[in-house]
Amino acid sequence: MEKRLKLFATKKIKDVKPDLLIDDLYSVYEQNYNILYSLLSKILAKHTGSYFNKETTIELMLTSNLGHRDIQINMNTLSSYTVDIEMHYREDYSEKINYIFNLRARLFLDAKILEVRRVDLNPDNLHGTDNSTMLKIDDSKPENIIQSNLTKSLIVNKWFKKLVIDRYNLK
Repeated sequence: MEKRLKLFATKKIKDVKPDLLIDDLYSVYEQNYNILYSLLSKILAKHTGSYFNKETTIELMLTSNLGHRDIQINMNTLSSYTVDIEMHYREDYSEKINYIFNLRARLFLDAKILEVRRVDLNPDNLHGTDNSTMLKIDDSKPENIIQSNLTKSLIVNKWFKKLVIDRYNLK
């Protein structure tokens, strides 16, 4: 009987130290920035620096050369080099798809990073109901905040890479 217990015994996984995750987090922040900047380079180059001195709202549309769903982008400038971005699939297609990917992020043009604020997967999110599937992680400890941000950023990184493969461009 004792041998069986040893077979099924589990060991505690040591907690990952937050310091080790910070490098990974900033690396993903930079990767996400680079991918988004490549998709939006024309509009961001036009509005960088002095052009963002006043608060501006910019609405853009990404379309795929392969005929995939359009993606709505709303950009709100907060300062010369800081922009809040919201991205989601265009609403007209909401009945034809089984999920909506809604992203809220902050783009820091001077630091060249994209910080993901919120990732939401839900078709009802665009229609005003609150049944969304968001990442719910206990952020009471600093290491949980870092893990939460890394998880959200990795989800967005995977989505951004798919947008590049699906040849999305500004409309």
